[in-house]
Amino acid sequence: MLHGDATDRFVGTLAEHPRQAAPSSGGHRLVPWCWFGYDFGIYLSTNLPAAESHMQPPSIHQLIRTRRTIKPAQMDARPIDRDQIQTLLEDANWAPTHGLTEPWRFTVFLGDARKRLAQMLAQTYREITPPGEFKQNKFDSFAVNPTLAPLVIAIGMKRQPSKKISEIDEIAAVACAVQNIHLSATALGLGGFWSSNPAACSDAMRNFVGLGEEDRVLGLFYVGYPATDWPAGTRQPIADKVRWETE
Repeated sequence: MLHGDATDRFVGTLAEHPRQAAPSSGGHRLVPWCWFGYDFGIYLSTNLPAAESHMQPPSIHQLIRTRRTIKPAQMDARPIDRDQIQTLLEDANWAPTHGLTEPWRFTVFLGDARKRLAQMLAQTYREITPPGEFKQNKFDSFAVNPTLAPLVIAIGMKRQPSKKISEIDEIAAVACAVQNIHLSATALGLGGFWSSNPAACSDAMRNFVGLGEEDRVLGLFYVGYPATDWPAGTRQPIADKVRWETE
C-alpha cells in the first residue's frame, strides 16, 4: 500500500487529472495501475519500492469511465492468459437475464482458429454484398482483422424454445454480458471491440459457430492489449440526454 505523500500524490493525480499523460522523464517513471495491469497515466517517484505500486482497485465508476473501444489494428500480438479469458467469460455469465434464460453463447477463437474465422468472414462479406457495393479494402480488412487480435469471441443469443421471453429481452441480456466482458477486460488492461457488421451477424456466421435457426449471432468481440497508450475518451453532457419528470 501507499503511505503519506505517495498516497496524496496518487489520489490527487487521479482526482484532478484522470486522463493526464504521465511524464517519461524528469525524475519520474511510469508505474502501471496494477489492478488494471496497464499504465493509465498515474506516476510515482522512482524511489518507491516496486511493491508500493500495487494500489487499491478503482471503483466501478472509474472502471466504467475508463473502458475504451480498441480495434484489432490497435492491438499488439501478446497472448492472453487462459485464466484471464476464463475470468472474462465467468464475468459475462453473471449478466442480468429476464426469466433466468441465460441466453448468451460464446465461441472462443484462439491461435490458428482465428485464420479460419478471418477466411469465413471475408468470404461471407463477398457473398452477401451486392457487386455495386463491394469494397476491396473492406474485404481485405475482414480477411485479416481476426488475426490481429489474440482473442476473438463470437457473440451468440440462444433462443428459448418456448419463446416466452421476448427476443429483445434476450438480446438485451446478451448485450449486458458483452458489457461485462468489456469491463472485465478493462480491469485486466485489455482493450475490446464489438464488431456487428452484416457478415459478423449473418446466418452463415450463425451456422459457422454452431447456433440453431432460431438463434442469432450478434457479432464478434475482439480482445487484446493496446499497442499504444490507453486512449482518452469523451462524452457529451448527460444533461443533454435526460428528461426529469417530478409531477
